[in-house]
Amino acid sequence: MKATAKGYQYCIDNPEEAGEILLESVPELNKDLVIKSQQYLAKEYQSDASRWGEMSEERWKKYADWMYEQKLIEKPLDAGKAFTNDFLPKE
Repeated sequence: MKATAKGYQYCIDNPEEAGEILLESVPELNKDLVIKSQQYLAKEYQSDASRWGEMSEERWKKYADWMYEQKLIEKPLDAGKAFTNDFLPKE
């Protein structure tokens, strides 16, 4: 998780460079789309959380309720038991 958080932080801080790194591995992608996508996603990866990867019970409840309403899951989900932030890096 520490390495993943570090990678996402790099993408947040350096969206264009992150896009270029992706393009090195997958050059057939549309360069303009990749760069613009990274510029947009850089603001969304962490969004309103205090750190990358942090989940909230409220967010999980909204999503679980929507899935239940759409009949994607058979019974309501206990959002408080569906996730943990325990494995996220402390720093």
